[in-house]
Amino acid sequence: MRLWVVGQVKGDGSWDLGGVFSTREKAVAVCTEPDDSVWSVQLDQFLGHETTIPADIFWPVLHRTTQEPA
Repeated sequence: MRLWVVGQVKGDGSWDLGGVFSTREKAVAVCTEPDDSVWSVQLDQFLGHETTIPADIFWPVLHRTTQEPA
């Protein structure tokens, strides 16, 4: 099962979980700040202990004036 994660960068530069959603559309709908980001994850998939950067991460507010990735 594919889920969609919303990440929020706070004013002090720290990162916070904004939510986990069943659809991309629901995740994008809650993004209101330029630093809010969205990416997908597979349920029950271990990513290891190394830091990873999601291949499909995007910033919906920044992309509203351009085309969002598919």
